[in-house]
Amino acid sequence: MADRVQNGLKCSECGISEAEHRDLYGTPLGTLTFTLQPDQGPPLSGRLRLCRPCTPTVLSRKLLHVAGISDQALSPAGWP
Repeated sequence: MADRVQNGLKCSECGISEAEHRDLYGTPLGTLTFTLQPDQGPPLSGRLRLCRPCTPTVLSRKLLHVAGISDQALSPAGWP
C-alpha cells in the first residue's frame, strides 16, 4: 500500500501535505526516523515526515558525509 496517499501527513518543516507532494513530485513524503543520545538525559527517538525541498535543509550533505553516507547514495533530486 505504499502508493496510497496517507491523509493527514504533512512535512514537519513546511507543512506541505502528502497529496500536494505527490502532485508536485510524484512521490510520497520522505520519512526521517532517528535516535539521539544527548550528552545529558535519556535517548530521544522520533519520526518526521519531510518533503523533497526541506530534506536537504534538515539533513545537509555535510552532515550525511560525516555519518558515512557518500554522494553516490544521495538522490540528485533530493540533494541538488
